[in-house]
Amino acid sequence: MKKTTTSMYDQTAKKDFEQYFAHVYREAQGILADRQAQYGPANIMNLGIPGVFSRLNDDKMSRIKKALNGEVVKGRVILSPESLEELQHPSVRDALIDAANYCMILISLIENEWQNLELGLNEEIGFPNRD
Repeated sequence: MKKTTTSMYDQTAKKDFEQYFAHVYREAQGILADRQAQYGPANIMNLGIPGVFSRLNDDKMSRIKKALNGEVVKGRVILSPESLEELQHPSVRDALIDAANYCMILISLIENEWQNLELGLNEEIGFPNRD
């Protein structure tokens, strides 16, 4: 059976599980590195674990919750057509990637590694174009 080459975001074509998530992880990693270069490590150290968790919960999750605004019917959340459309907005995807990155930051803080991390030590990584 011939395998076709498709865009990573073609929603109709079958994709390799590992390849798809590797692409999303690399995108998130690139965004995390960009933000680290822009803001530096001090803001995370100043926030600490409670502050980072608060940013994750308050800032990022509020955007996601807004998009998931539906009603509960017989124990199931039913999303309105407007909510389903809202989920397709790029800002929801951005908030989900930011939430994943905050989770990774929390892991590094919990493991006491954040203060030991520096950008640019491994130039071989390379990040996908995010423009």
